[in-house]
Amino acid sequence: MEKKSDIQKSRLSINNITSKSYISKLSIKRLARKSGIKRMSCTIYAEINKFIVEFLTKIVKDIIIFCRYENRTLIKVSDVLVVLRRYGKMYYGKR
Repeated sequence: MEKKSDIQKSRLSINNITSKSYISKLSIKRLARKSGIKRMSCTIYAEINKFIVEFLTKIVKDIIIFCRYENRTLIKVSDVLVVLRRYGKMYYGKR
């Protein structure tokens, strides 16, 4: 049986993030409608999907680095906000 620390390390691993993740056309269309876009070309879905997957992968990798530094396996909201602030993306919401 593995030690608890080995199990925790395997759960919170940067290598578990796959670059072949896919976001459906319907999800992309829903995001576009919320942001005010009425029509989109059929060729734009692949580009948007590529951009979103790269952005989220980069963000999640940095969040994992923050958690590892503090010896935690739980991701807190403050970790996400710190990483977003590092990239210059502001989060507006309830506090």
